[in-house]
Amino acid sequence: MRALTTQRETERTETATEDIHIRNYDTRESHGLWVRVVEDGDCVFERSYRLRPGEAESELDALPAGEYDVEVELDGLRRRVGRCEVGEGPERTVLVEMGNGTVSVTEGVVG
Repeated sequence: MRALTTQRETERTETATEDIHIRNYDTRESHGLWVRVVEDGDCVFERSYRLRPGEAESELDALPAGEYDVEVELDGLRRRVGRCEVGEGPERTVLVEMGNGTVSVTEGVVG
């Protein structure tokens, strides 16, 4: 006899997690950004982006839950590295923010 799956169970398993969130706070400049995610010395994710002023972009279900070193480079000039935990919930999302010539890598997306 096969068990029935409820709609709520189906919705819960199909919900994507936001693993990386990138925001360009610059109001006048577009920026190029390179992101590389490393686990135990191995690159597990790498991508380049071009974000227009005020634009944001997300990577959904790109990484399994875990702790990662995240390297970013803004316009080929400014480089930052952060250690972030990725998993379910906004507090376990890699947050990359840029604007006014700076870039940061932190863990957790709020409001």
